[in-house]
Amino acid sequence: MPDIIPSASGGEQRPTPDTFDQLTVDLPRVAPFRAMFLEALETLLRDRPRGFSAADIGWLAWQSLPESLHDEAMERFFYREWLELENKDKAMARFEREQSTRTKLSAVLDDYETCLVLDTEVTPDLVAAMATLARTLLGGAR
Repeated sequence: MPDIIPSASGGEQRPTPDTFDQLTVDLPRVAPFRAMFLEALETLLRDRPRGFSAADIGWLAWQSLPESLHDEAMERFFYREWLELENKDKAMARFEREQSTRTKLSAVLDDYETCLVLDTEVTPDLVAAMATLARTLLGGAR
């Protein structure tokens, strides 16, 4: 049976958690390589105030890991690098795909600004064009 402790109000009593896991269940888990990376960053900030590279941080973190984790850490590093390259490629493709829509929206916004400066009527068609182009760029065109 778990230990009983008094509540803060002194009234009801509740059981205390009886394992470390119960106490830490809601805490975020930090992967060993991430922890070593953050520690290496702190070390380099302290020891090399004139600067260092991301590779310096990664190398120091990797060296600080127990040897049994070296292979796994290297695999994760390569996987993350691959994902970063893929994400950059996808972002560039999306940017290029959306360029004509941005150009059209820019022209429509210029027309809108002209209407405001000249104090002329902003037509419903102009507002609809702005909304359609903006939705397209946001990914929710109708």
